Amino acid sequence: MNLRSLFYFIFILCFTSACNHLDQSCLEINWYELGRQDSTRGLNQSDSFAERQKICSIEPDSIQAKAYDNGFSAGLISYCNFKTGYIYSLSQMKKEVSTCPEELKMEFVKGYEIGTYMKKIQTLQKEIQNKIQYLNKKLENHNSHISLAE
Repeated sequence: MNLRSLFYFIFILCFTSACNHLDQSCLEINWYELGRQDSTRGLNQSDSFAERQKICSIEPDSIQAKAYDNGFSAGLISYCNFKTGYIYSLSQMKKEVSTCPEELKMEFVKGYEIGTYMKKIQTLQKEIQNKIQYLNKKLENHNSHISLAE
């Protein structure tokens, strides 16, 4: 076996083992759980699944696709609610409601808006506290000047 043949043999061996690894990892995926996790992160269902569909060569009507869709739907209940909207706004994360169905979207938006108001209130509170500290220091300096003058 010459060097060139050896190289081709190693290349083919590596390529086929990589393909087997890819197929094996695609088979080991819990498609329901993956769909649920994607929706609880506010990801777009078609974009998220399309990328994985290419990598794992999944047919749109396959068992994996249906499991992903079911998991995604289940995860929407955890994502599209008041609490998540509130948390997203407080942590200043981008509001992603495009994945939410209409019947759940309003709760997320309400939570997001209230969280936005709370964030504004917290900012104003800090500004007021800083102003009070500034005025107290100024008053202390003024009082110390008065006591020195006496």
